[in-house]
Formats: sequence, C-alpha cells, structure tokens
Amino acid sequence: MIIVTISGGLGNQMFQYAFGRKISVYNDKALNLLIIGEAGETKTSRRYQLDSFAISGNILRGTQKKAIELLLSCGGRKATNVLNNYYNYVNLPIVKHPTDNYNQKYDGKLIKEYGFAIFDGYWQNEKYFLDIEDTIRKDFEHIDSMSSRDKEIKNKIYKRNSVAVHFRRLHDDENQLYGKLPKSYYEQSLHMMKERVDDITFFVFGDDIEWAKQNFFHDESVVYIDHNNYANAHRDMLLMSYCDHQVISNSTFSWWGAWLNDNNEKTVISPKWWFKDDERNCHQDIIPSRWIKNG
Repeated sequence: MIIVTISGGLGNQMFQYAFGRKISVYNDKALNLLIIGEAGETKTSRRYQLDSFAISGNILRGTQKKAIELLLSCGGRKATNVLNNYYNYVNLPIVKHPTDNYNQKYDGKLIKEYGFAIFDGYWQNEKYFLDIEDTIRKDFEHIDSMSSRDKEIKNKIYKRNSVAVHFRRLHDDENQLYGKLPKSYYEQSLHMMKERVDDITFFVFGDDIEWAKQNFFHDESVVYIDHNNYANAHRDMLLMSYCDHQVISNSTFSWWGAWLNDNNEKTVISPKWWFKDDERNCHQDIIPSRWIKNG
C-alpha cells in the first residue's frame, strides 16, 4: 500500500500527489491520500483542493484515517492497537525527507525502494515525476466549469502575447520561511521579459494586487486578476497556465502555474533563491534547469 500525506496549500498538495502518483505507477499499486488535519483542513489551515482536478487516488477516511494519523503522530501501543484491530498497517515504514520536509533534493532511491510505505513530506522536485509528465498533466486537468469572467480572461490571454506575473506577499507566517521577494526582483524580471517578448500584455495574479498596482505596470498593457477567492485558487492557476510565459514568485502555487503551461517555447523567470534562510537554500532544487533564475 502507498499512502501520501496531503498538507499545505494547493501547490504543495500537487507536489505531494505527483510524487505519490509516480510511486504508484512505478510499483503498480493504488495510491492513497491522507489529508492531514480535521474536517478536511490541512495542518496549515488550508483546505484540501485536489478535488478540483481529475486525480486518481483513494482518500483515507474514518477509522482508517485515524489509524494512520496516530502512527504518524505518536506510534506506540495506542496506534498499534488501532492498526491491529482494523487494518494491517502496523508494519508500514514512514518515509520522510532527510533534514526536513523542505529539502528539495531529488532522491531517486525512494521510488525504487518503497512500494509499501507512508510518505510524509513535500517532495518539491519535478524529477520525481517528469518521466510520467503526460499522466500528471492529465490528472491535473480541471473538472469544474469555468465562470464567465474566467472565460473572458482566457479569451484575452489567447489573443495577446501574454505573460503571467505572480506576486506573493501577505502570508506572514510563511514569509518567516520564504521571505518577501524584493521589488527589484520583479523590476528585473519584467525588464528581462520585455527584452524577450514583443507587445506584451501582463496578466497579474497574487495576494497583494494593490501593491502591484502601486509599484508596477504604469505604462504597460495589463490585466489584473482579482475576482477569484481562495476557494477558487485553482482557477487562477489555470489562467496562469494559459499565458504564453510566466514570472513566478517563490511559491509552489505559481510554480505549478508555470509548469502546467504546455507552450514548448515558453520563458519562465523564477527567483534564484526560494527560501529566506541560506541553509535551506543549500537544499534547494525546485527550479527546473530550463527556467531562468533571477537574483
């Protein structure tokens, strides 16, 4: 049995799923998803959002879910009793990232050595699933219908030389880990994009649209995307992926918006450093080599 924990925001959930999907395909075993937390909420108070996609996997529920959560949190006799009474999970190894869950270094041995385990981590590296890219893209197709406003924006994107720009600034709890990107990062990235793409229209996404309006895009063609709320975040990601090119922040959400863009000639500009802490950046390996690192 393969069990993957699902936690964090939408971008992290997608990395966790894609990692688990690869292991399930490699070992020809069913994928099971364990949503961490109560009432469908993840441990960072962000709701489960993979149900917006055409994913393949069984969500653990009820006593089954409780048993695995006990095994992850405390182990010992209490968890063993629950497991023995209901499910034969007591011998499942728990596989975590080395160092901490934000270690992004690829470890290919995990795919081959563990066909029967609980995987608890973020697995933020496309090398885990790049060889099943077509499967992952199909799984992340949206299953809900587009709103009229989204359709309107999609039509604008397809009619123009479109560049998605994503700003991430307001998650103060997460900024202790990631840090806010300086204004200079966006200034340089927008300049680099203008050198590569003619007659650009920027499509602006993020959690601080007002800051973007005040500091950028004074003379450019620009469309601000601010009508979708957090519950509809996947719709913003979809619109980002429709754009020809992307300028992303240090955010797994915007990472996926760029990765899902199927334009073979796309330009993606990313921050060189993902984390605020230099030690964590030593374990950074989330940016594909074909993307441009700025910073």
